[in-house]
Amino acid sequence: KMRKARFVACVTRPLRDQVIVATGLATGRVPVIWMGVDTTRFGYRAPRVEDGVLRVIMVARLNWPKGHRHTLEALKRLKGEGLGVEFIIVGDGPYRQSIVGEVEAAGLTAQTRFLGTLSEDEVALRIAESDVLVLPSVGMGEAAPVAVMEAMSIGRPVIASIIGGTPDMIDDGVDGFLCRQEDVDALTSRLRQLARDPALARRMGLAARERAVRDFDA
Repeated sequence: KMRKARFVACVTRPLRDQVIVATGLATGRVPVIWMGVDTTRFGYRAPRVEDGVLRVIMVARLNWPKGHRHTLEALKRLKGEGLGVEFIIVGDGPYRQSIVGEVEAAGLTAQTRFLGTLSEDEVALRIAESDVLVLPSVGMGEAAPVAVMEAMSIGRPVIASIIGGTPDMIDDGVDGFLCRQEDVDALTSRLRQLARDPALARRMGLAARERAVRDFDA
Protein backbone atom coordinates (compact mmCIF):
# COMPACT_ATOMS: atom_id res chain seq x y z
CA LYS A 1 0.00 0.00 0.00
CA MET A 2 2.79 2.43 0.87
CA ARG A 3 4.68 1.65 -2.33
CA LYS A 4 1.65 2.71 -4.43
CA ALA A 5 0.91 5.85 -2.36
CA ARG A 6 1.89 9.31 -3.55
CA PHE A 7 3.04 10.04 0.00
CA VAL A 8 2.84 8.46 3.46
CA ALA A 9 2.08 10.94 6.24
CA CYS A 10 3.68 10.11 9.59
CA VAL A 11 2.75 11.92 12.80
CA THR A 12 6.27 11.92 14.30
CA ARG A 13 9.85 11.59 13.10
CA PRO A 14 10.50 8.21 14.79
CA LEU A 15 7.52 6.79 12.88
CA ARG A 16 8.84 8.28 9.63
CA ASP A 17 12.17 6.61 10.28
CA GLN A 18 10.44 3.26 10.88
CA VAL A 19 8.54 3.58 7.61
CA ILE A 20 11.67 4.44 5.64
CA VAL A 21 13.58 1.49 7.10
CA ALA A 22 10.70 -0.90 6.44
CA THR A 23 9.89 0.25 2.90
CA GLY A 24 12.93 1.99 1.46
CA LEU A 25 10.78 4.95 0.41
CA ALA A 26 12.57 8.24 -0.26
CA THR A 27 12.36 10.76 2.58
CA GLY A 28 10.45 13.18 0.35
CA ARG A 29 7.59 10.72 0.09
CA VAL A 30 7.30 10.36 3.87
CA PRO A 31 6.46 13.80 5.31
CA VAL A 32 5.89 14.36 9.02
CA ILE A 33 2.50 15.94 9.68
CA TRP A 34 1.98 16.44 13.40
CA MET A 35 -1.22 15.66 15.23
CA GLY A 36 -2.44 18.23 17.74
CA VAL A 37 -4.87 19.11 20.50
CA ASP A 38 -6.88 22.21 21.34
CA THR A 39 -4.61 23.83 23.90
CA THR A 40 -7.39 26.24 24.87
CA ARG A 41 -9.87 23.50 25.61
CA PHE A 42 -7.09 21.60 27.37
CA GLY A 43 -5.89 24.75 29.09
CA TYR A 44 -3.38 25.02 31.90
CA ARG A 45 -4.75 24.05 35.31
CA ALA A 46 -2.84 24.86 38.47
CA PRO A 47 -1.62 21.78 40.36
CA ARG A 48 -3.93 20.56 43.08
CA VAL A 49 -3.18 21.25 46.73
CA GLU A 50 -0.52 18.93 48.10
CA ASP A 51 -1.94 16.30 50.43
CA GLY A 52 0.82 13.70 50.63
CA VAL A 53 -0.81 11.47 48.01
CA LEU A 54 0.58 10.99 44.50
CA ARG A 55 -2.37 10.84 42.13
CA VAL A 56 -1.50 8.90 38.97
CA ILE A 57 -3.77 8.75 35.92
CA MET A 58 -3.80 6.55 32.84
CA VAL A 59 -6.05 7.47 29.91
CA ALA A 60 -5.91 4.49 27.58
CA ARG A 61 -7.92 1.63 26.19
CA LEU A 62 -7.89 -1.32 28.58
CA ASN A 63 -5.68 -3.51 26.42
CA TRP A 64 -2.62 -5.54 27.39
CA PRO A 65 -0.12 -3.43 25.34
CA LYS A 66 -0.99 -0.24 27.27
CA GLY A 67 0.98 -1.54 30.26
CA HIS A 68 -1.44 -0.99 33.16
CA ARG A 69 0.28 -3.88 34.93
CA HIS A 70 3.57 -1.96 35.00
CA THR A 71 1.94 1.06 36.63
CA LEU A 72 0.30 -1.21 39.18
CA GLU A 73 3.60 -2.86 40.06
CA ALA A 74 5.28 0.53 40.47
CA LEU A 75 2.48 1.83 42.70
CA LYS A 76 2.53 -1.37 44.74
CA ARG A 77 6.23 -0.80 45.44
CA LEU A 78 5.66 2.85 46.41
CA LYS A 79 2.80 1.92 48.70
CA GLY A 80 5.11 -0.63 50.32
CA GLU A 81 7.57 2.19 51.00
CA GLY A 82 4.87 4.08 52.86
CA LEU A 83 4.07 6.63 50.13
CA GLY A 84 0.46 7.64 49.57
CA VAL A 85 -0.73 6.74 46.08
CA GLU A 86 -3.95 6.81 44.09
CA PHE A 87 -4.52 5.33 40.63
CA ILE A 88 -7.18 6.69 38.26
CA ILE A 89 -7.94 4.54 35.23
CA VAL A 90 -9.86 6.15 32.36
CA GLY A 91 -10.94 3.99 29.44
CA ASP A 92 -12.53 0.65 28.74
CA GLY A 93 -11.71 -2.45 26.76
CA PRO A 94 -11.37 -6.23 26.71
CA TYR A 95 -8.64 -6.31 29.37
CA ARG A 96 -10.81 -4.72 32.08
CA GLN A 97 -11.45 -7.84 34.16
CA SER A 98 -7.79 -8.81 34.01
CA ILE A 99 -6.80 -5.34 35.27
CA VAL A 100 -9.36 -5.58 38.07
CA GLY A 101 -7.71 -8.84 39.11
CA GLU A 102 -4.25 -7.28 38.94
CA VAL A 103 -5.42 -4.37 41.11
CA GLU A 104 -6.68 -6.81 43.73
CA ALA A 105 -3.49 -8.88 43.58
CA ALA A 106 -1.41 -5.72 44.07
CA GLY A 107 -3.43 -4.75 47.15
CA LEU A 108 -4.48 -1.49 45.53
CA THR A 109 -8.25 -1.87 45.39
CA ALA A 110 -8.84 0.98 47.85
CA GLN A 111 -6.42 3.23 45.94
CA THR A 112 -7.77 2.57 42.42
CA ARG A 113 -10.75 4.05 40.57
CA PHE A 114 -12.08 2.80 37.24
CA LEU A 115 -13.89 5.67 35.51
CA GLY A 116 -14.66 4.03 32.17
CA THR A 117 -14.96 5.96 28.92
CA LEU A 118 -15.26 9.73 29.42
CA SER A 119 -15.87 12.75 27.21
CA GLU A 120 -12.96 15.05 26.31
CA ASP A 121 -14.08 17.62 28.88
CA GLU A 122 -14.31 14.96 31.58
CA VAL A 123 -10.86 13.65 30.63
CA ALA A 124 -9.45 17.16 30.98
CA LEU A 125 -11.02 17.48 34.43
CA ARG A 126 -9.62 14.15 35.63
CA ILE A 127 -6.14 14.94 34.34
CA ALA A 128 -6.28 18.30 36.13
CA GLU A 129 -7.16 16.47 39.36
CA SER A 130 -4.06 14.28 38.99
CA ASP A 131 -0.34 14.85 39.48
CA VAL A 132 1.11 12.82 36.61
CA LEU A 133 -0.08 10.89 33.57
CA VAL A 134 1.58 7.54 32.93
CA LEU A 135 1.63 5.62 29.65
CA PRO A 136 3.97 2.59 29.86
CA SER A 137 2.89 1.03 26.55
CA VAL A 138 4.81 -1.85 24.99
CA GLY A 139 5.37 -3.12 21.46
CA MET A 140 4.65 -0.84 18.50
CA GLY A 141 1.10 0.19 19.32
CA GLU A 142 1.53 3.93 19.76
CA ALA A 143 2.01 6.77 17.27
CA ALA A 144 1.65 10.20 18.90
CA PRO A 145 -0.49 9.43 21.96
CA VAL A 146 -3.22 12.06 22.28
CA ALA A 147 -3.46 11.62 26.05
CA VAL A 148 0.18 12.65 26.35
CA MET A 149 -0.50 15.88 24.45
CA GLU A 150 -3.63 16.56 26.49
CA ALA A 151 -1.84 16.10 29.83
CA MET A 152 1.08 18.27 28.78
CA SER A 153 -1.31 20.96 27.57
CA ILE A 154 -3.03 20.97 30.97
CA GLY A 155 0.36 21.29 32.63
CA ARG A 156 0.99 17.84 34.00
CA PRO A 157 4.24 15.90 33.60
CA VAL A 158 4.03 12.62 31.72
CA ILE A 159 5.98 9.42 32.26
CA ALA A 160 5.90 7.39 29.05
CA SER A 161 7.72 4.44 27.61
CA ILE A 162 9.92 4.93 24.58
CA ILE A 163 7.44 3.91 21.93
CA GLY A 164 6.31 5.33 18.62
CA GLY A 165 6.74 9.10 18.69
CA THR A 166 7.10 9.67 22.44
CA PRO A 167 10.80 10.62 22.13
CA ASP A 168 9.67 13.41 19.78
CA MET A 169 7.05 14.59 22.28
CA ILE A 170 8.83 14.51 25.64
CA ASP A 171 12.17 16.06 26.57
CA ASP A 172 13.31 13.54 29.17
CA GLY A 173 13.85 15.17 32.55
CA VAL A 174 12.53 18.56 31.39
CA ASP A 175 8.82 18.28 30.63
CA GLY A 176 8.37 14.61 31.48
CA PHE A 177 10.21 11.32 31.72
CA LEU A 178 10.93 8.57 29.21
CA CYS A 179 11.55 4.98 30.28
CA ARG A 180 12.50 1.84 28.42
CA GLN A 181 9.56 -0.42 27.72
CA GLU A 182 8.71 -2.77 30.62
CA ASP A 183 11.28 -1.06 32.87
CA VAL A 184 9.30 -1.05 36.11
CA ASP A 185 12.36 -0.04 38.12
CA ALA A 186 12.70 3.18 36.12
CA LEU A 187 8.96 3.86 36.27
CA THR A 188 8.96 3.39 40.03
CA SER A 189 11.97 5.68 40.42
CA ARG A 190 10.39 8.47 38.37
CA LEU A 191 7.10 8.26 40.25
CA ARG A 192 8.98 8.29 43.56
CA GLN A 193 10.89 11.37 42.43
CA LEU A 194 7.68 13.28 41.68
CA ALA A 195 6.01 12.10 44.89
CA ARG A 196 8.88 13.35 47.02
CA ASP A 197 9.43 16.59 45.11
CA PRO A 198 6.14 18.34 44.25
CA ALA A 199 8.10 21.45 43.21
CA LEU A 200 9.78 19.37 40.50
CA ALA A 201 6.38 18.16 39.31
CA ARG A 202 5.18 21.77 39.09
CA ARG A 203 8.25 22.88 37.12
CA MET A 204 7.94 19.98 34.72
CA GLY A 205 4.23 20.68 34.34
CA LEU A 206 4.90 24.29 33.36
CA ALA A 207 7.54 23.15 30.87
CA ALA A 208 5.07 20.59 29.49
CA ARG A 209 2.47 23.32 28.97
CA GLU A 210 4.99 25.48 27.10
CA ARG A 211 5.94 22.53 24.91
CA ALA A 212 2.30 21.73 24.14
CA VAL A 213 1.48 25.29 23.12
CA ARG A 214 4.60 25.48 20.97
CA ASP A 215 4.43 22.07 19.27
CA PHE A 216 1.00 20.47 19.73
CA ASP A 217 -1.53 23.27 19.29
CA ALA A 218 -3.97 22.10 16.63
